[in-house]
Amino acid sequence: MLTPNDHSDLEPTHIERPFEDADLNGQSKKTLQEFVSCHKDKWPNAAHGKLTNKTNMKMLCTVLLDQEHGFTIRIPLPDASNTDIQVEGHVPGTGNMGDFLSTPPFSMVIFNSVKAPGTPNGNMNSSFMSRGAGIFEDLLVHEHAGDLSLTTMDSLDLPSSPKKPFKRTHSPARQASFARAKNDPIKKAAKQQKTNQMVEWLVAELQKCPGYDEFCDSFHQVKHNPDAVRSWTFAVDFTKAFNRLTLINGSYKKIEKVEIVKALGIGNAWLFEAERAVQIVQKYSEGGANPSQPVIDKITYVDGDAEGSTKLLAWLKAWEGKHAM
Repeated sequence: MLTPNDHSDLEPTHIERPFEDADLNGQSKKTLQEFVSCHKDKWPNAAHGKLTNKTNMKMLCTVLLDQEHGFTIRIPLPDASNTDIQVEGHVPGTGNMGDFLSTPPFSMVIFNSVKAPGTPNGNMNSSFMSRGAGIFEDLLVHEHAGDLSLTTMDSLDLPSSPKKPFKRTHSPARQASFARAKNDPIKKAAKQQKTNQMVEWLVAELQKCPGYDEFCDSFHQVKHNPDAVRSWTFAVDFTKAFNRLTLINGSYKKIEKVEIVKALGIGNAWLFEAERAVQIVQKYSEGGANPSQPVIDKITYVDGDAEGSTKLLAWLKAWEGKHAM
């Protein structure tokens, strides 16, 4: 917001700049959503999907910190009363500055002591404010605290157009920390090695499980209905057993689903459908919450040619859709 001073000049009280890591650290999901909602039209639907309440915090931070999307935060400027002014070419205590200042153009260096967001302390040095023909131009603000670099270009007509706003452009924002980590080839290689080691451990555990050989042999075969149910159940039970903190070689490690599906040799979509099928079977089979004879007959049917797991799953979904309670 711009407010007039005692000399009818306009002075900015706030500045907008790209988001930085420090602006988002420790913020709640609600606060991050509020940051985004201020410029909802800038949300990249094509790249990250539609913005909803289910959008996670990592995604919100990634988008806010990516300068390409244009999200900015509004911060107050330092108090002008705490500004020390030096005039280039003038040595303090060596004469009157009145004649020098009255002859345009003149240039002066302004040193502001300001606390930069996210840094322990900082010295924001504003330099090269040039006056000529009643126009202040090219105000360059350089922040030397930490590794932050912020440059703004201000243009303000005085006094003919006192309501003309400041125009600002920004230097590229720093890349998000987790984006740097994601693209770091060394970290990517280390992560891949860790995943490979976990998959190898899971395969060794799989080989100890009853039914593993049958599970492997059933791939790429058209199954009878009972065989399809056993295949689904094996994968789902193994996932439930290991998708958690597990004691491995003396220490607890969190096993991720992506590692389990690699060990099983299946895809995420296959596992998702298997979990859906097992849920329906357990609900409507013998001993389930709502046992149904049509379902029991279907999953135990072995006469004639094998129908295959795809047709059985479609039948189970359709049946549940008609009889959902």
